[in-house]
Amino acid sequence: MRTKVIGTISFCLICAAALFSSCASDNGSRQPSISGGKDIAIMPTASSESPSGAVQDKNMPGLAGIILDIDTEQQACTVQMLDTSNKVVYNYNGGTNVVNRYGKPILIEQISIGEVVEIEYSDVNKKLTSIRASEKEWEYSGATNFTIDTENKSVTVGSQKYNYTENLVVVHDGRIIGIDKLDSVDVITLKGRDKQIDSILVTAGHGNVRLDSTAFFEGGFVEIGPKIVKVITENMVIPVPAGSYVLTITKDDTTGSKEIQVAENEEIRINLTDFQSEAVRYGSVQFKISPSGAELIIDGKKTDYSALVDLPYGNHSVVIKKDGYSTYRETINIQNILTEYDISLIENGETSAQTTEETTTSKEDKDDTKDETTTGKKNPETTTIKRNFGSLTDETTTYDYESAWYGIISDFLK
Repeated sequence: MRTKVIGTISFCLICAAALFSSCASDNGSRQPSISGGKDIAIMPTASSESPSGAVQDKNMPGLAGIILDIDTEQQACTVQMLDTSNKVVYNYNGGTNVVNRYGKPILIEQISIGEVVEIEYSDVNKKLTSIRASEKEWEYSGATNFTIDTENKSVTVGSQKYNYTENLVVVHDGRIIGIDKLDSVDVITLKGRDKQIDSILVTAGHGNVRLDSTAFFEGGFVEIGPKIVKVITENMVIPVPAGSYVLTITKDDTTGSKEIQVAENEEIRINLTDFQSEAVRYGSVQFKISPSGAELIIDGKKTDYSALVDLPYGNHSVVIKKDGYSTYRETINIQNILTEYDISLIENGETSAQTTEETTTSKEDKDDTKDETTTGKKNPETTTIKRNFGSLTDETTTYDYESAWYGIISDFLK
């Protein structure tokens, strides 16, 4: 009987030793786990497992990191250790002392994602004993109109330039985003040390305003609120801070406004045909000017005439000039779909008259001109005009279809 008892005790001792050895082995080779789709880092349970790599006492003071997530249900917060990419999940409880950078008690929910904090962790109860917003970090609030150089990893605000590393944390609406998602119209808060930024918090983000059907208004202006004024280009997209604005579209004598609401991370589309008045009509003008290289100025603006020039119906001031030639000035009236001007400048000192011919033909007239010429009966929107002008007198005689002489000549030629 005694031998049987001794054997049983020996067996139990062997099993206990094996179990202890197994536990020790498991503790030395623990691996991170996954919970709720997130990596859960190994909790520091001994001084050798401190996230900073330094040997710590039972209470580990002075650890600094950036808050990435706070789970109030699980009473856990995820911290990215400062100057590293290491992420550690710490548990807290009602006894955890949570204070702002001025030492005033706050709720843990009042700590912003992206806040740089100093923490103390107890190896005894495996809980955070203290969380404090770092007073060692400077804070730049309300920064806007900044520029980002992703190649050199720098952010410039006004005249100040700050650097950042690959460990930078950027937060928008409680989510971690890339720095490439920021726009200069955003309002941000920077947190850092010396000239290095540790985290960026977006306090007011932006949405996008896309302009569709821009052809009619290209070259005009779009105004969004009192601060955004841009030249309209083809199907442009404009980043705009979230908020309510009056959008105004303007080109020449055409203008229109409407109220818009811009939401963060959303895009609204504005069709510019809604601003185009049906009464506004444009005609295309082909200028043939000699000598080559002459400068064309329409309504005070230098104009490229290598292609058709679109002008709204009505009167326009035309000036053509080139060194060594007399300046040509005229007021033209656009009333047709297509107008052609063939103009030759007069060299300085010449007195011989020159002739310019203007021919305007509407699309509707093309099918009605088979048996008619410019010296015959005129279609409703087809006009032939000849002008004679001299460099000395600047006198102009105009012959058109409304002239009585034109009528007599036309009848004679029938």
